[in-house]
Amino acid sequence: MIYSLYALLKVVSGISLHPREYEIVQESIIAMTMFRSVNWLGKSDLFRRPGRPSGIHAATPDGEMLGQITLDFGIRINPQPLADANVANMAKEYLTPTVSYNQIPFEAMHLNPAKVSLAQEYELSLPVPAAATVSVIKVSEDNSKALLRCFNATEQDIPLPKSINQLNLAEQSVNNQAILKPNQVVTLVVEV
Repeated sequence: MIYSLYALLKVVSGISLHPREYEIVQESIIAMTMFRSVNWLGKSDLFRRPGRPSGIHAATPDGEMLGQITLDFGIRINPQPLADANVANMAKEYLTPTVSYNQIPFEAMHLNPAKVSLAQEYELSLPVPAAATVSVIKVSEDNSKALLRCFNATEQDIPLPKSINQLNLAEQSVNNQAILKPNQVVTLVVEV
């Protein structure tokens, strides 16, 4: 979750994987909820449910979260206006590192030797439009191409490369758009 407070062309952003709750306590103070603990589920005698609990009424002693707790969060102060602070990309990079894996170990079956020898590392140049936030890099459902899905988390239009084919979310061909509008998603075909 991203919490941003901006004034005088400065953006202060707090990033947390924990409860997505915050409160503006004063004009320049953001209070973030890092964790929440309760020892009972279900409150009784609520205004809208007099005489009965809301949900299951049960003790949850493990919910008290007693003992040592380690929490991670990030704070970023950016002197640029909010529109230029690139907060969504920074939060995406902080919260979700790029991870890849191989489903089975190399030559796990010990059958025929591989006909193709590949390098241990492979570098792929991705056509990420400036200021767009990468959502996923994946193989298409028909296993025929690599796809880059990104979205516009800014308030401005982002120009898209004209030479790259675009697909809709169902991975069907569409007419290429020239711009990515705010809050819009685009799927780009990556040449490998």
